[in-house]
Amino acid sequence: MYTDGVTQRYKNAIMNGGFRKTVVDLYYDRQSKPVATDLKVISGSVTIDSTAATRRTATLTLAPTVFIKKDGTSVLPTAGLEIGIRTGVVYADKSSFLVPMGKFPIETVNWTESGGSCPTLTLNDRSFTIAEQSSRSGFEDYSGTSTVSAIQDLLTKSVFIDVAKFSVKQDPMTMAGTQLALIVDPAVKDVKIPSGSPISGGSFWDNIQQLATTLGCEIFFDVDGVNVILRPVPALDITSTPVYAVAAGLNLIDDTQNITRDGCYNAIFATGVLPTNAASNQLTPTCFVSDEDASSPTYYGGPYGRRVYTWDSGIVVNGGDSSQLLTATKAKLKTLLGFANAPALVLAPDPTLDAWDVMGCTFLDGTTANLMAQQIAFDLSNGSGMTVSTLALNTLV
Repeated sequence: MYTDGVTQRYKNAIMNGGFRKTVVDLYYDRQSKPVATDLKVISGSVTIDSTAATRRTATLTLAPTVFIKKDGTSVLPTAGLEIGIRTGVVYADKSSFLVPMGKFPIETVNWTESGGSCPTLTLNDRSFTIAEQSSRSGFEDYSGTSTVSAIQDLLTKSVFIDVAKFSVKQDPMTMAGTQLALIVDPAVKDVKIPSGSPISGGSFWDNIQQLATTLGCEIFFDVDGVNVILRPVPALDITSTPVYAVAAGLNLIDDTQNITRDGCYNAIFATGVLPTNAASNQLTPTCFVSDEDASSPTYYGGPYGRRVYTWDSGIVVNGGDSSQLLTATKAKLKTLLGFANAPALVLAPDPTLDAWDVMGCTFLDGTTANLMAQQIAFDLSNGSGMTVSTLALNTLV
């Protein structure tokens, strides 16, 4: 959840439907200062998806004079251009408080002459730039080394990293000698990469995510596009403390209750892969994890039944720390438990809400629940609500 500079005055303005403001800035070559600011926005949206490889994406439709010449035939090149989005509220004294929504390289620009030649931009956060680069190193290069160190090295080797041009964000947790900092959550339990680990191909970002998965973690760019965050996959349980309040009559506009078995599993059978130097008689590593809480409505072997999710992890787990597949599988199961009752919410738009934030919700009928934000779709149009897909503790009986 974004908290920098958030005051009660801001919270009151959000809850009372204060005047909204969105500022879009244009950056070139990852410079810290924009080359153009306060571009006119006709419409747009920002999506924050905790399950996606690219965590933040956006679309924007801008005034035609920004990118297109008067003849409607030319457009500024997208190479090297990025969009910074900030949105928030304007107070009665005309001062404002804006929350950053992301720094986005421009992927595509398109327009129609009949539509007034207003350019529509497709935007992805900076992880997508790494995802476009083919990896030049295999996991076998890191045999016996720390997984976290391998992730940092792949980030550094990515052609996205330009030390001379990347702005530095001062943070006591950043690793020395790098300007794109890997921020490692203290709860991350690092392990060594087993010897002879094969690589499945793909981009730098694919391989970085695969390594993060072996630690039971997620990895993503922060909202500033400067730091990369590595942390354990969050889980919602009865001890989770809400950081955000949702209530009918306060900021809850509507909700859709959706109770279903679809996408809900209470066990995972996972398969790893053998190292490249495995003996011919060596068995492929496997792992089985299930809900063993007898009080849980999805208890494996209980009245809910046995729903097993089959997962090919693509991760070597033997030869080094044999618990790697187990750690990754337990993390995967966290994302599959809790889908049975996952209300979709429409809330007063508040850009401080982030994916995985735990919300304490009070619904119109007076019932309460703790929900975890999984996907947030924020409409940049003034007055439009934001939709939030959630995870909940299972309530099926």
